[in-house]
Amino acid sequence: MDALTLWDVLEHVPDPLAFLGRCAALVRPGGYVVANVPDLESWQARVLGGRWPLLLAEHLNYFSRKSLALAGEICQLHAVRFGRRPSSFSLEYILHRLRQHHLPGATVGHAMMRNRALGSVSIPAYLGESYVVWKRLADDRSAD
Repeated sequence: MDALTLWDVLEHVPDPLAFLGRCAALVRPGGYVVANVPDLESWQARVLGGRWPLLLAEHLNYFSRKSLALAGEICQLHAVRFGRRPSSFSLEYILHRLRQHHLPGATVGHAMMRNRALGSVSIPAYLGESYVVWKRLADDRSAD
């Protein structure tokens, strides 16, 4: 296979290195594995601390760009690109989640969402996730 995507997957598996290794084996040399994960070193995680919305019981693992690069190298994958992208959520959902985290003003804002048109407005939000594009190394472990 030429490419495999792991969007919001690695943080949920008990052994991400073994899982990533199995995924790498499915991709031909020169092919790509792409993953999106919560980034523990993102500014959102650092600023929000214990209120970071991606601190979830179902997240067994957290990553940084450095740990993603290292995990890839262990699994014969070379990190060729890192990035951040927004997730889009309705305004109503954002206010609901902010209320769950007891952030000031969220309760008042949520009450204003009785206007369904306003509540369904989609808003991009950077939550502190990073994506990585890995290229599978050839058997001689070169990145080309």
